Amino acid sequence: MCTIPNLCVHSVSSQEDTLELIKKGNHLKKIRETDLNESSSRSHIVFTFHLDKIDAKGRAIKAKFNLVDLAGSEKVCKSKVQGEGLE
Repeated sequence: MCTIPNLCVHSVSSQEDTLELIKKGNHLKKIRETDLNESSSRSHIVFTFHLDKIDAKGRAIKAKFNLVDLAGSEKVCKSKVQGEGLE
């Protein structure tokens, strides 16, 4: 089993709990101003939702959704990002 730095797993039971975790993840991502974008995302975020439910006949229903926010893709030569901003 491999470990991924900064990977977190949380169980939620309400829409409010889910939205709070999304807000927390958005707050933790790195954002930096570039010449092309005043709030360019400099990190990736992946939210994976595993939904489990039992239907009226007692059958398990499982679903998985991935929401992906990729870091800004501005061309380095145009954005003039240097140093830590490239990490």
